[in-house]
This record gives sequence, structure tokens and C-alpha cells, in this order.
Amino acid sequence: WDKAERDNPDPQGCAPVAVFGVQALEHRFKMQRQDVERLLQACTVMAESLRKLQASARQQSLQLERLRVKQAQLTVRLLHAMRGVEVLRARGVPLGPDEQRYRERVEQLALALRRPQARLQDLATWRLLQEGPAQAPARAERLRREDLDTVHRILEKHRNGISHLHEVIAKDLRDVALIRREMAARATRRAPG
Repeated sequence: WDKAERDNPDPQGCAPVAVFGVQALEHRFKMQRQDVERLLQACTVMAESLRKLQASARQQSLQLERLRVKQAQLTVRLLHAMRGVEVLRARGVPLGPDEQRYRERVEQLALALRRPQARLQDLATWRLLQEGPAQAPARAERLRREDLDTVHRILEKHRNGISHLHEVIAKDLRDVALIRREMAARATRRAPG
């Protein structure tokens, strides 16, 4: 009995109960089979959700990479424009038409640099809306490694629970077979012969 309580996979939701008789054992077996089927369905739903999350994360990663490339290109253009402005200033030339054009160009490029960041924020907001309010994370970022680890831990616990139920069912089946053999042997011994 102590071993059963010690090996209990879910002490909050399960408690060892003694079973007497074939019918009670068969009833337990049916209930355990239903639990296994319910857990398998939950695992299937979780696996599908994980697949969708991973697909969404891949798409957002690709979009993020495209935006990073665009931002890098704009940064290079901004640096070239800033270099041109600095060269003009270094010559001691007063604010002239060229410098004015460079200044305007730098301001345009600085605005263009802010656009990809705004687009990233738009994508994050879109993702929150797609996930719904109940599932929206605190920050809209791509799926973090710790989130994946959490999902893997939960799936591992479910797998362990199903494995444990499988072992219990196998033991119960052996017990049922043993009880049936014993009952058949007793019936044979009692039968007038």
C-alpha cells in the first residue's frame, strides 16, 4: 500500500483504492482505458497546437529576418549620408545647398529606419489578435526557447502519466487473467465429477 502511494503519479487527483473482485477490477480497467484515451486526445490537441505555434513562429521569424535585412540596408544608406554631411562640415564650408540636401536626406533615412520598427510592432499586435486575449503572451515575441521547454515538459509529464497508466492496466489485466484462471480451477474442483 505504501508503494502504491509513493508511486502515485498524481497525488492531488488520484488515490490508491483497494479493488475486490473481478467486476470491480474490470470496472477499474474500463475507467483507466477511458483516462488513457482522454489523455491521448489531449496530447493530440496539444501536438496540433504546438505544430501551429511552430509554423507561426517560422513565418514570423522569416518576416523578422526580412525586416532586419531592410533595416540594415537603410542603416548603411544613413551612414553614407551622414558621412557626406560630416565631410562637408569638416571642410569648413558654411551651411550650403549640398549640406542642406544631405541633412534632409539624413532626416528622410532616419524616418525610413523607424518604419521597420513600427512594422515589427504591427506584426506583434497582429499576432496578439490572432492568438486571442486568453492566449496572448505578455510580450509579442517569437516563441522563446523556455516556452518550448515548458511545452516539452508538459508533454513529457503526459507521456509519463500515460506510460504509468499503461503499466497499471497491464498489471490489472494479468490480475484479471489470474483471477479468472483461479475461479475456473475452483469451479472445476467443486463440480461433481
